[in-house]
Amino acid sequence: LIAQGKCQFYDYPSESIRDLRELLSLKKRFKKEEQGLKARIRNNLLALYFPEMDQYINTCQRDSLSVIGNCCDPLIIAEMEYDTFYNTVVCARRTQKQEEHLYRIWQSAKGSIGCNAGVAAIYEGTVLIKQLLDIRAAIQELDKVILNLCSGIEEYPYLLSIPGIGPDTASKI
Repeated sequence: LIAQGKCQFYDYPSESIRDLRELLSLKKRFKKEEQGLKARIRNNLLALYFPEMDQYINTCQRDSLSVIGNCCDPLIIAEMEYDTFYNTVVCARRTQKQEEHLYRIWQSAKGSIGCNAGVAAIYEGTVLIKQLLDIRAAIQELDKVILNLCSGIEEYPYLLSIPGIGPDTASKI
């Protein structure tokens, strides 16, 4: 069988390499889940209830997610005073860019063409945002575990010395 090329070379790497492969596979699954949650937020919530928000979702992402999680309905946002809206959705720090971003969202809510969001839509938004933030926290924690595991592999510093290869790429080689 070997002469015919039907028997493949059996690769049994060290335990640290096997663990690294499993962790990278887990990270890949987490990333797919994160992308799936982002798609559900954009396709199921924003497209139906607040389509104008879709253009703002990628800038000041924490604040945009906070808007979706706290008040997904543009009618509720439009009825609020700007200061109330800003204090409801603002995250840790206050910057000029953040304030302009939230003001544009508040203005676009006044002329929104989306449907009225009921209790179910608001609850779904809250749950999806919580899941998205949890999966992102798990990915960050997993990156630390991967980096810790890679630092124990003797070839890892040599891979990092190659120009253009960073920690993420080196852990996959």
